[in-house]
Amino acid sequence: MADNAPTLPQVLRNEFASAVFPDLSAPERNAAVSKLLSHLDPATTKAVENLAQRVRDKKISPENASEELGAMVIAGQAITASGKTYSKDATKGFVEKVIVKGQQDPGTKLNTLRALAELDDSDKPEPVKTYMRDVSTALHTISPEPESQPETPEPIVVTGTTNNGDTTMDETEFQEVLDKIDSIYAFDESKLPSRLHYDGDNGSRVFSVGQKALISGVILAMKRLNAMPRNDDAAFAAMGAVMGILLLEGRHDPDAAKFFDYVKDAVNELNSAADPNHAEVGNDVFEPDFTLKRDVFAAVAKVLSDDNEIFFDSYASVGRQMVDIHDSVKPNDKGFANAVEARYANETLKLGGGSGGGNGVAYLDLPPLSDPSGGSDDIVKENITAVSSIYVVYQCEQMMLFSATDRIVELFMAGLLPMAGDSTARLLDQYYWNHDKVSVTGRSAQYTRALGAPGGDVGADVSPNSEFNSLLMRVISSISEYERQNSVGNLLDQTGRRAVPTSGEYVRKAVRDLAANCTLYGFAGVQFAAERLGNQLKSAMQILQLPRVREIYGVNNMWQVIERVAQSEFGTTVNVVKHRTMAEEVRKLMQVIAENPGVWSVTSGQPLFHSGSNYDYAPASDLSFADTSTMMRAAQYFLAVNGIQSDQVYEYSQPVDTPALPSIPGMGMFGSGGQSGSAPVPSAPPVQSPINNLQNMAASGRAPTAADVRSAVPLPY
Repeated sequence: MADNAPTLPQVLRNEFASAVFPDLSAPERNAAVSKLLSHLDPATTKAVENLAQRVRDKKISPENASEELGAMVIAGQAITASGKTYSKDATKGFVEKVIVKGQQDPGTKLNTLRALAELDDSDKPEPVKTYMRDVSTALHTISPEPESQPETPEPIVVTGTTNNGDTTMDETEFQEVLDKIDSIYAFDESKLPSRLHYDGDNGSRVFSVGQKALISGVILAMKRLNAMPRNDDAAFAAMGAVMGILLLEGRHDPDAAKFFDYVKDAVNELNSAADPNHAEVGNDVFEPDFTLKRDVFAAVAKVLSDDNEIFFDSYASVGRQMVDIHDSVKPNDKGFANAVEARYANETLKLGGGSGGGNGVAYLDLPPLSDPSGGSDDIVKENITAVSSIYVVYQCEQMMLFSATDRIVELFMAGLLPMAGDSTARLLDQYYWNHDKVSVTGRSAQYTRALGAPGGDVGADVSPNSEFNSLLMRVISSISEYERQNSVGNLLDQTGRRAVPTSGEYVRKAVRDLAANCTLYGFAGVQFAAERLGNQLKSAMQILQLPRVREIYGVNNMWQVIERVAQSEFGTTVNVVKHRTMAEEVRKLMQVIAENPGVWSVTSGQPLFHSGSNYDYAPASDLSFADTSTMMRAAQYFLAVNGIQSDQVYEYSQPVDTPALPSIPGMGMFGSGGQSGSAPVPSAPPVQSPINNLQNMAASGRAPTAADVRSAVPLPY
């Protein structure tokens, strides 16, 4: 590959290679893709790099990105062959023409890509020649711009106000800060969402767009607080502490409405007294031994930087611990360094990170099945994320992920697994003795409370979220029906069964009902429960993915470990494909809902969904092309694995009256599930099951309605 060839994330590279070269072996596919990427012009190379970053940031799916990548490769190689230089806009226009041409005959586009990779005979098929001639003709319709220097990238500018009047930080200054941070601190990827993982291949480490956005967001907030760090170790210790506190508490979204407040809280924490008994004697007069917490953090950073690259969150946790024991161990004491190092070693050995943060767990990125190794007052993003995370954990519970992990650990502790006392064994030992694990009874209670799933004991004074599953089904069905009725096949449907078309507003309304429901049931302890359960899930997956564990059971990935343990230890077969698909697709769907809170409650006058391809000059819409594609695909995958029939989809896609949904739990209304406007009933009669209701109707001679029958049909969880 040429030195300037763009680097693709592995998921995009695999998707593209499988689509274009399905008949080749893995090494041959990789060589073919490298060949294609090595002959692109600079403008197209930059466009491919931007596309790759969008995949890393999960702003576009690998499947959609693969389609765009094919057109970019054809365009880039044609421009390179022309020997001319084109502007970014001209290049984009040319790529659009290639996309249109490829949509007319996708097979020819694939053959062309294979021909460009020199995999076909020298006498290329005539359709490929015709296609390339058309591409060449389109190329010559673009006026070449004069030879010029490469475009200068836009500088990264951070604005703010400081005491000395400094209000900006240009790209050079920002890079200096990044270099300084990189020499001292590191992001612990095992505890962070994928958007905060590093870029780079072959062991290289490059700050990703998400990491840069978080760092610049912290800089901006600290500028506003007149706390912008200087270029010295003490100042960077304070900045590292702020970063660590934010990551430790799960407050790492720089676009969050309260992000500035989170940074302010962290800065205020560092500027407070380390000694809880310290008191102000008079105006600007303090006790002689006055020490700020930031001084303790700086001392911790100095100890750790001598031997280690410091993880932000572990540094913040140790700093807080040393503040807690400041009375007995001060920075200048002889035992301070040993205490810091011992606590830091303990932090970095923890499985799954801390136990609380109150933000849910939005980054449960489940591995693939074949892997061998703010805007609305009544819709709260964090609450939706928390409920979504509990749903993911619940689906993993259904596939017996926790049961399989617990059984493996039990066999290990009983000495029944052929495993030496190495680092792998230590992980199993730590999982066994981890007192933060939630029991199966505790997990079931959370599933019932947040999702309305059966089997959990939530107490007489708590109402389970019995509406969640039907609201989710309405969202998925309305999205599916909308997509179906906007396809050519349904425009020609002569059955007359869908006389009333499903509009984007039906979908908007269905999503709003679900988002409001998740907001109501996602407050307070549910957010902490979501994070605690998420950490436990990540710890269990870490056990299941251990190479030694997979080797013992003779399988290639964690999903096969679950299947093997379920069969051998519990005598049952689990549907891993179904539950993993449900978990992953609902997570994606809920992420789009959470990231666009203002879209669901207010009509903007624009269509809800983006129409056309990502390069089409389509009318403005409330959702982006990537979000539209994500919701459509998630709905179809969910329906497919559950075998839900067309009639059921149509039934659930029909709009229903919007109920009066409170946006926050009512005070003293625990027995009524947080509903406002009526007092709780002290002794409510037992709730009849839908089946019992049907039996009672039959006994009384009353014919049940369609709604009564439908309520008795179990829905997929």
